Amino acid sequence: QFVYDTKSVEDSLIAFLYHLNNGQPVVVAFDGETWNVYQYPHSYSIRDTPYLQFDSSGYPHLVYTNDSSDDEAVRYGFFNGTYWESETIFYGKLSKTQLSFALDDMDKPHVSLCAFGEHGWSTLYYMTK
Repeated sequence: QFVYDTKSVEDSLIAFLYHLNNGQPVVVAFDGETWNVYQYPHSYSIRDTPYLQFDSSGYPHLVYTNDSSDDEAVRYGFFNGTYWESETIFYGKLSKTQLSFALDDMDKPHVSLCAFGEHGWSTLYYMTK
């Protein structure tokens, strides 16, 4: 379904993001010595390619949209060194969205969402932890 292009995230980190047939995204990252595979455990109907960032420990963080019935959810997930944690950070009736995602120098996620509604209106949302 989707393949994230090879990306040099920092000086030595190269990452691939791809989609398994069961709906699960997988991150493969090379840290200069070892290839690490992070299979996201949740299988949702992912609508668009997830946004991928790495924290200061080299662990992946994802933000993505998924469809459920007539509504859409924006989800945030990250690998904490042992397992994946995830949560829904936005839920609503949307026809189109544009996301932006970054981690600050304290590994705190910042997500902005421009939501375009059914009647041409748009709303900008900002989410952080």
